[in-house]
Amino acid sequence: MTFLNVVIGYGIIASVMTTDIDLSKEVVGLNFILWLIAVSALPLILIWNNRCRYTLLRQLRTPGQRIRSLAVVVLAGIMVWAPIRLLDIQQKKVERATGVDLPSYGGVVANSYLPSNWLSALGLYAWARVDESSDNNSLLNPAKKFTYQAPQNVDDTYVVFIIGETHALDHMGIFGYERNTTPKLAQEKNLAAFRGYSCDTATKLSLRCMFVRQGGAEDNPQRTLKEQNIFAVLKQLGFILISTLCKAKCGSTAIRWRTTLLIVSRWCGAT
Repeated sequence: MTFLNVVIGYGIIASVMTTDIDLSKEVVGLNFILWLIAVSALPLILIWNNRCRYTLLRQLRTPGQRIRSLAVVVLAGIMVWAPIRLLDIQQKKVERATGVDLPSYGGVVANSYLPSNWLSALGLYAWARVDESSDNNSLLNPAKKFTYQAPQNVDDTYVVFIIGETHALDHMGIFGYERNTTPKLAQEKNLAAFRGYSCDTATKLSLRCMFVRQGGAEDNPQRTLKEQNIFAVLKQLGFILISTLCKAKCGSTAIRWRTTLLIVSRWCGAT
């Protein structure tokens, strides 16, 4: 058995299982896919060629074997659940006696072994996708709830969103950083720079709450949206969305690649 000192949480699942392949291919690339096929081929062949006739489903359909087979399955589940539950109760007694808050015993066990490590996050991700698909029509539309009157002569207005850990606002000269790291931006006329703050350690989840108003996303693991994001609003106001992907080098002794996404919106003269 392999022990990994890492918790595969919802943020990792949401970041990997995405349709934005340019953002996830750094983690899930061709090498990983080939490795997955190689290690899965033999087990898949063995399962596919299995000629076992005494499956649980067949036993449940056979008179005289239903109760015994079902009892064995239930007993196996109890034998797994009962010790964990007893240890969890004992741990809570220790917490009350010592006053030290300890992590859930069941959670520690679930996050210490594979594949239970990622099953909970995968289930939460699947549920969030289904829940969001059914709630998209009920999201608050800021473009309809609030009134915006466009000023005159704004045909050349651009809105630029710079996303990336190597372009943090605390390292931008236009926001007061001691080094002039944004000389060209500082020379732009009529430039209005706004700070964006992250709400999560996972980039995919941070993008959800950074592009809605404060309180526009719930404070839960999946960052459930309550309203349409700023890109939907800009599109309704007449902006054209253009996505550009680039990569930046960072670090002095070692070269590390970090994906930076620039989303540019241009005003089309709509009123």
